[in-house]
Amino acid sequence: MEWDDATRTVEATREELSLNLTIGSKEAFVDGRRVELDTPAQLLNGRTFVPLRFIGETLGFQVAWDLRVINITSSN
Repeated sequence: MEWDDATRTVEATREELSLNLTIGSKEAFVDGRRVELDTPAQLLNGRTFVPLRFIGETLGFQVAWDLRVINITSSN
């Protein structure tokens, strides 16, 4: 993941896929296509928080919750 301080944007890429989120926005861009988010990315106490399930699944990972543990796995 890359952070652009000037635009307050997070960019993630995997293979040919790119994903962009802007802090506070309820929309993301996946390969340039606009996608509605349930929760925007946020800055809290100097840290960037992103919607993990959305990012994981968009980039092709399996995301599972087990009580209070998040498991992210790749089929590759």
